Amino acid sequence: AARAWAPWSTAANQGLADDALASTTPKHAIGEAVSTLRLSPINAVAIRTAAMASALGGSTAAGEQLMGIAVSLGWRDPVTQLWAIGASQQTGEPDKAVQRAQALFQQNVFIPSSLELLLRDAPNGPTATSLVQALASRPEWRPQFVKAAAQLPPNYGGNVSLLAFRLD
Repeated sequence: AARAWAPWSTAANQGLADDALASTTPKHAIGEAVSTLRLSPINAVAIRTAAMASALGGSTAAGEQLMGIAVSLGWRDPVTQLWAIGASQQTGEPDKAVQRAQALFQQNVFIPSSLELLLRDAPNGPTATSLVQALASRPEWRPQFVKAAAQLPPNYGGNVSLLAFRLD
């Protein structure tokens, strides 16, 4: 209805793309994402939606390439940042993973899966070490991070405690 009323609305088109992705119809999601990109060629969320739809449709390489573009444009998008955290860890770039997470934390977004990715190798792994360095500088998001991390499933409790001990 929003697109019928305002076909120029990037948000309306983007919403349709996300809805199509959520209903797991990749071809339709890509079409809606392309409609959004016609209106706003650097719309990070539309690029992310096209990337995820491409991956769901079987084109993993195209999906990863598009996600790389989305990451460079969409530091405010939680889904894109979450993907970037995981990708940075897979490529052995723990500092970059923590930087991507900080982009979320600075927006007061503490998605449990982002915390789990950062705490997976705690207390002494490379990502945990980079995280400890970031936390040691006392960023304004630190108290919220600790509170959110304390609410993770019990299997992460020990990692959080050991991480806190390293901050001492």
